[in-house]
Amino acid sequence: MDYTVKAEKENYEGDQADISSKGIAQNGEIVQNLVLKGKNPGPVEFYDIYFDFNRSNLRKSASSDLQKMYDILTLSKDLRVEIGAHTDSRGTNDYNDRLSARRAQSVVKYLVKRGISRSRLMSKGYGETDLKNRCSDNVPCSEAEHQLNRRVEFKLIDSSNAVVGESQPKDAEEAGE
Repeated sequence: MDYTVKAEKENYEGDQADISSKGIAQNGEIVQNLVLKGKNPGPVEFYDIYFDFNRSNLRKSASSDLQKMYDILTLSKDLRVEIGAHTDSRGTNDYNDRLSARRAQSVVKYLVKRGISRSRLMSKGYGETDLKNRCSDNVPCSEAEHQLNRRVEFKLIDSSNAVVGESQPKDAEEAGE
């Protein structure tokens, strides 16, 4: 007999192959590998990555979300990611722009070191231009409030330049770590 074997899974591009049992013993075995290629991963739950004051090195607590991002980019070869880094309002605008750029580059280095092509990673330092709360210049805030602004956010972008996933902020306690 001749057969067509198909494999399908949600969020993956299916695969199929034509096989034949001609010349195979009645109890014989036919092995056929099929490859499913990742497509748009759909909703993704990963969180902003937070930084210590005046630092750009990644915390150990970022590893699970960085691993999720790596897994997504490995499975979905047509996706790119914008890595947007932010600072709190302390420091000059110029300094915070440079610090946020270094924070974004920390994430880029992490992903490139693990094999993700740099061409799929867009890093952007936003400095203190997109604060998550009221903690702008000269406004008294707690360390926990400032912490919410010292973050990296992700935007997953597909081949048509549509944003298909974004990171979500953790609550204040988780961010403070």
